[in-house]
Formats: sequence, C-alpha cells, structure tokens
Amino acid sequence: MSEVCLNHIEEYWKSRTVASNTLFNEGKYTEALAGYKEALYRAEVLNNHFETCKSSEIPFIQIYMISCNNMAFTYLEMKQQKKAEAILRRSMYYLLHQLRKKAMKDCKIMLQKELQRASVSYLHHIDKANRDTQLVTLLESMRATEGKTN
Repeated sequence: MSEVCLNHIEEYWKSRTVASNTLFNEGKYTEALAGYKEALYRAEVLNNHFETCKSSEIPFIQIYMISCNNMAFTYLEMKQQKKAEAILRRSMYYLLHQLRKKAMKDCKIMLQKELQRASVSYLHHIDKANRDTQLVTLLESMRATEGKTN
C-alpha cells in the first residue's frame, strides 16, 4: 500500500478516535465503542503494512495501543469487565508478537516500554476487578449478618 494511502488511513483513524472520545465524554458509550472498533480496524490495516509505516514515521504501534485502551476503558464504563480484560490481554499479545519480528528489531526499546505500560494497565485492571469482587462479597456478607441481627 502506498504511503499516501497509509497517511489517509492514519488521518481517518484520528478522526474516528476524536469523534469517539467526544461520544465517550458525553456518556454515549455504545456509540463511542462502535467508533473505537472502526479505529481499531484502521490500526490493524496500518499494522499489516508496518514496513511502509515505519519508513513514513506513522506511529502504528501507538495507534494500535491507543485503540485497544480506548475500547477497554469503554467496556469498563459499560460494566463489561471480561471484554475489557480480553482487549487489554490482546494488546499485550500484540506487543509480544511485534517483539518477535526480526523486522521490528530497531523498535525493540519502544516495544518494551509499551509492553511495560500495557502490563501495568492490565494488572491495575485485574487488581481493581478483584477489589470490586471482594467489596461486593463483603457487602453481601454484611447484609446477611445485618438481616440475622434484625
């Protein structure tokens, strides 16, 4: 694919992401998610042409990671923790896959930093999900105890 086409795809990704961010901030999570999914598709297209993206200085890895994070945070707002967790895990697998590519050797440090950020985000989500589960369990046991004392 030509550099011009890839630049057009990057611009379309930006416009979908900005529009979806507006929807997200307005609390229109379903509509925002649809836009973020479109943006992720564009990020995947850019990744299929990573050599041209690298030579054109299109930040295709960051674009992919932003798309995944946007979707994960939207799923969290929609109370769909399993889907959020899955997309966060997917982003880490993506980075690990990129690290294994010989053609990505010159991006190794940047990929490692992105993987570190993705891991922290994933672990934070898991930790928060566990805390939430523990809080619900605690509240349920308190309600059960309160019911017995009344």
